[in-house]
Amino acid sequence: MAELAPDSWIALRKRSDDLLRAGKWAESEAVARQILESGPFTLERAQPLGNVLFGMGRIDEVIELQAQVVALEPRVMFVSRDQQFNLYAAGRFEEAEAEYQRSQTLDGSHSNPKFVALLRGLARQDADPQILRELFHGAWDEADPEQPPQWWHDFGAAIPNRELMLAVVRKAFEAGEDWPVMLADALGDRDLALTMLRSNVTRNRGGTRTWWEPWLLPHSGVRADPRFKELIRELGLADYWRQSGKWADFCGPVGEDDFECH
Repeated sequence: MAELAPDSWIALRKRSDDLLRAGKWAESEAVARQILESGPFTLERAQPLGNVLFGMGRIDEVIELQAQVVALEPRVMFVSRDQQFNLYAAGRFEEAEAEYQRSQTLDGSHSNPKFVALLRGLARQDADPQILRELFHGAWDEADPEQPPQWWHDFGAAIPNRELMLAVVRKAFEAGEDWPVMLADALGDRDLALTMLRSNVTRNRGGTRTWWEPWLLPHSGVRADPRFKELIRELGLADYWRQSGKWADFCGPVGEDDFECH
């Protein structure tokens, strides 16, 4: 296999991703922007910048960038899927719903869009239980060779009882299952969501999940909790925000050495 030229955009993409995993946000962003400046705007060239901006909590910028990708690739399902996650993270739920409805006309796996729609529904006390069940059953890709684990079936059986759903989430987490922390957040259990978030970040430290998961919890008030601030400090993001002046959409400085998020 031929070795990539060190300044090729593919090599730069790997470098940007590696820098992101290392928590070197400024360097990762600089390389990602170099990729965009080095050739035509494409989905592949835009993705590294979207990754690092999302990791830094600058979700509105990600949405603007992804809107350009959607305009370029309007019929590509995973492009729409990613924008739905972005809009969800930003709390722009009506826009997420509109993009979800558009995505229903696209070919490809609909499991992730249905999962995001399920999360939005679970966060509403007045959600139609039948719609929740329909979204739940579509949120596991039928083409996936792996069968849903038992906790997934248990969760579906508990709909619409919020206490029972949370009990399933908690039991699965305590059993060591890789349970989506977003479910606990959507159901409004801030303590459980924070406990799961810290566990996931610790277990996946150095992986890209470390950087995107904290921003996908828009419902339970996780970001306003002092424990979230502590985690962000440990990840080094707070120092980067203050030094660069480029704060996350949901966070801002308080005095010379503190910050708050919402």
